[in-house]
Amino acid sequence: EREWAAEADAARAAADDAEARLRDVQTTARAQAAETAARGAEELEKVAASARIAASTAADAIAAKERELAEAIAAADAARAAAASREADVRRYQRSAREAE
Repeated sequence: EREWAAEADAARAAADDAEARLRDVQTTARAQAAETAARGAEELEKVAASARIAASTAADAIAAKERELAEAIAAADAARAAAASREADVRRYQRSAREAE
């Protein structure tokens, strides 16, 4: 009986040791998983920040091009108006010249 009791005690001690090692492994695995998740979240935030900067830069570039286009349209409209005014002046001058003849 003593031998069986000693074997049972040894088996219990081995089981306790195995459980303790399992808890250590689980604790380490959880810590590593949390650290990996934190690093992943940090990397995602960096990517998101870069994307926000890129979007802002693109929006600024688009706004600048829209302003350039508006200025070009305004300049073209002004040039057309000036040309129409000159054409009207030429027609008036030609009419006056014909009437003077």
